[in-house]
Amino acid sequence: MKYFLSELKYSFNNLVTNSNQNYVQAYNELKEKGFVIVENFISKDNAAELRKEIDYYLKKDYSWNDNAGSDGRVYGIERVSDLFKNLFKNEKLHYLYSKYIDAKNCNEFIMANRVEYKEGNLGSGGGWHRDSMNRRQLKFILYLTDVNEESGCFQYIPGTHKPLEKYRINKSLSKKLSDPRYSQEEISKLVSNSAYNIEDLIGEQGTLIVVETSGIHRGKPIEKGYVRYAATNYMSDADFSLGIKANLVKNK
Repeated sequence: MKYFLSELKYSFNNLVTNSNQNYVQAYNELKEKGFVIVENFISKDNAAELRKEIDYYLKKDYSWNDNAGSDGRVYGIERVSDLFKNLFKNEKLHYLYSKYIDAKNCNEFIMANRVEYKEGNLGSGGGWHRDSMNRRQLKFILYLTDVNEESGCFQYIPGTHKPLEKYRINKSLSKKLSDPRYSQEEISKLVSNSAYNIEDLIGEQGTLIVVETSGIHRGKPIEKGYVRYAATNYMSDADFSLGIKANLVKNK
């Protein structure tokens, strides 16, 4: 029941939030597929500056690394770096969040990361998962290097963000409705026995992806010889978990 009650809240927010005709197509695409791609969000020169900034802050003791040593992150980098502070302050992005999730409440931070090949790496995010089951959550993912199928692109299964599909999918896989993580075997079963498909969201540096992360997704495992940089704006109407907040950089 809680899956559908939260949708009532989002539907009411949609009704009372004024529409902007400039962004209706992007909003409808987000609502239907679960993602929107925005090309040339920043220039290549800007991307190069941000990569250098990430390298600098990843040397700090508050940076985070996964067990494989493949994914290095700085949670809340906008708190220490002026280059990241206003990176996602954009009318279109503000509208999509306000219309799709909440026009009044927003919890957010920016996570910057560098992913490089390590044998046995699971990709950014540690494999297939949802960020939440019973509520919407947006991320703005900005590629700071050219990203293709070999260099750890973001992968998404369109339509899996819809409440009824969440219920159907977990039931078909004999999983608890509260379970947000999926093995590769489960994903293979899902896409082979239904109309679902995996989309590789590739793009040149400066490409931005607006994605509804209650849908099933992962960062594809990066292959040998590649390094991928990205910055991600986490956006939610609910407070973030204690685990995430514990990793946030303290303010200057």
